[in-house]
Amino acid sequence: MIYKITQNSRVIPHFDNIIKIHQSNKFLKKLDIVDPCYAGGYPMSLLFAPRLKGNPLQIQHNFYSDYDLYFENKEKLNFAIQKLDNDLIESDIQDIIDTDNARTYIYKCKDIFTNENLTLQIVKKITNNISDILETFDFLNCAIGYNPNQKAFYTHKDVFLKHSVRELEILKPWMLENVTEETMQNVIIQVARFKKYCMRWEYTLSNKSFDKLIEVYYKYPNLKTSRGITYRTTGGAYAGMDFIATQNQNIWSAILPILNIHPKWGSFKDPHKILKVNDKEMYNKDLRTKWHDKENILINDTTPF
Repeated sequence: MIYKITQNSRVIPHFDNIIKIHQSNKFLKKLDIVDPCYAGGYPMSLLFAPRLKGNPLQIQHNFYSDYDLYFENKEKLNFAIQKLDNDLIESDIQDIIDTDNARTYIYKCKDIFTNENLTLQIVKKITNNISDILETFDFLNCAIGYNPNQKAFYTHKDVFLKHSVRELEILKPWMLENVTEETMQNVIIQVARFKKYCMRWEYTLSNKSFDKLIEVYYKYPNLKTSRGITYRTTGGAYAGMDFIATQNQNIWSAILPILNIHPKWGSFKDPHKILKVNDKEMYNKDLRTKWHDKENILINDTTPF
């Protein structure tokens, strides 16, 4: 179930701060005319990401990397694309990637919030109801939308609960269902995302998330990356750690650190002798201390204030 939350709902104490943050980004503010609904990382960061010390209008970096924009009808979608195309200055744009699913604009300038190249992804799938989109997200924690014109959030009913207990919960991880040879690389990307979100938001796996990963591991133990995957986190228990799966690495070995800290790990039976063997090697080499060394932990209050 998706809830709509407005400022008058008095659910979000820092709603005024959120409105000011969005309005302070002049580029995003210009897009309000096309009436977008942002979904995923940006609205999640507006709700939960810490602000920079001394600057409550600045979201800390590394909590999201781009902006996903959805539209309720084709007219608004076409208006958005037309506006972005008409406003283009060739020297400002690095790349435009157009697919059946989205039109993505990558600018040369740095976004003031992500500190990365400003990236806008115009999603071509039309939705009359943002709830229909959010209910298809792979992670419940990310099932958050924000409409700046309505000044309204749309969130899964359990978003606040799961964030407060710091659990990464699955919703509809469609890439892990009905796996074929053609979709195998999608599975690797999806599995990698579990670790990325755990590190980014200081989450641990929920029981459902752990069980789903183990279910897929039982069926497909030999998934290997075709390229390296990197993510560096800042703050929290995983501060300074690289999220890396090297080329041709077994993806299950790569995400082992988020599996072996789960309460169900002790009773997990490994028929493939991949995870448990690697876990023993990690222990013998005392690598676990690298993940739990208190001197490397930055204690962050991840609420905005």
